Amino acid sequence: MYVNPYTGEIQGQISGFDFRQFIRALHGWLLVPFTNGFAWGWYAVSLLGIPMLISLITGLVVYKRFWRGYFKPRLRIGQGGRIFWGDFHRLAGIWSVPFIAIISVTATWFLIEAVLFDNSISISTAPPPAMVQRQDVPTRTDGSGKSLLLSPDQAVAKAKGHFPDMQAESIFLPANAYSHYTVTGRSSYPLILERASVNPYTGDVDSSRTVSDYSGLELVTESMRPLHTGDFAGLWLKLVYFLFGLLLTMMVLSGMLIWTKRTAKETAGMFRERRQSRRQNTLVSQGGHQSPAAAGARFMKTEKGAS
Repeated sequence: MYVNPYTGEIQGQISGFDFRQFIRALHGWLLVPFTNGFAWGWYAVSLLGIPMLISLITGLVVYKRFWRGYFKPRLRIGQGGRIFWGDFHRLAGIWSVPFIAIISVTATWFLIEAVLFDNSISISTAPPPAMVQRQDVPTRTDGSGKSLLLSPDQAVAKAKGHFPDMQAESIFLPANAYSHYTVTGRSSYPLILERASVNPYTGDVDSSRTVSDYSGLELVTESMRPLHTGDFAGLWLKLVYFLFGLLLTMMVLSGMLIWTKRTAKETAGMFRERRQSRRQNTLVSQGGHQSPAAAGARFMKTEKGAS
């Protein structure tokens, strides 16, 4: 519940766990609660980025001259399910190579991130958060109850005045009388969120963190999450990620179908060979010490009578 601290009016409410949060928690850490550091569910999910990366490499090695699929895609329809699903599996795998690489590499980084965090290893160069000094916090004694803070719109305007290239996306309100407005947005490098801490009383930008303030390692690591989720270029990119996610899901199903058809055929052939071998052994044992020619004639006669 969002309660106005001056009037006591309830100005809004939000659920802490909705369908979106459920899917995110199920995908990210298998709904395992975080008790002390990263949950083991996070490790279980991110660990799968390694075999996913290995499968990508082995797929490119096994599929010779895979790049031909970009110029001459082949999807044969009407020649049986096995041929269709085989073509679909290869074609989907070729076109999903960049997406699989992004997902597997970023997922592996999430594993590294958890290990670093749980071992108290930090690579951040971010400065301490800006704070308003106690003596600089204005007070009102007339009892009017009027807020001394700048409005959120004013804080955003101050941040954009300081960073004209920043496209403001979100604003975080001051948590107490000594904290700042935090305005975040993207500029020339869309994978990194730039931040501006705006003094809620004076409107001064007391601290900021732009792309130029990040180290090379931080630029790489901070780019992992938006690359993994596709949340950095609007709705159209999310639709592209959705399409490739659906394609990968279909690859799982097509791979299972191909494997099942091949395995079922080979298994049926194996059972036929075993039945024939047992039948021949039975006929030989029933015929006693017959010559090979007599045993063969007896077997052919038996087969003819059975047919």
